[in-house]
Parts: sequence; C-alpha cells; structure tokens
Amino acid sequence: MGRPFDKHIDNEELDALVPSPSESGQDRHRLSPDAVRETVSHVESCADCSSKVSKYRQLMQRSSNVAGSVVTSLGADCP
Repeated sequence: MGRPFDKHIDNEELDALVPSPSESGQDRHRLSPDAVRETVSHVESCADCSSKVSKYRQLMQRSSNVAGSVVTSLGADCP
C-alpha cells in the first residue's frame, strides 16, 4: 500500500530528509528506511512537498552558517 498523493510530508519526515547539523547518524530521525524511501518518492512527485524540503534545507543551511559565524566572532574577553 502506497502513500496517498494528497498526504503531504509532516515535520518528522521533513527532519528525516533534512537533518540539522547538530544531529548525528541514526539519532537524527525515527523513521524506518521504508518510510524514508516512501517520503522521498512522494517529495519527488509532489511540487508542494519538494518546495517545502527545498526551503527547509535553505533555512537549515542559513542557521548553520549563522551559528558558525557567532562562534568564530566571540573574543577572549567574551563571557
């Protein structure tokens, strides 16, 4: 049984496809490999979900860049 076309991805599926930089390996999501494959297949055929994944990926990259620049800009006198 496949996923209904009108069932868009949820936040857990989004996190599985676009993990945050602070998450590691298998801890990054709780979806089974089959569920991840089904989600990827849906995203490839659904323009709305594809756009959602793309925007979320961009957001995660920006967040990662901001976090890195904050750490590198802290000086020795910073508490």
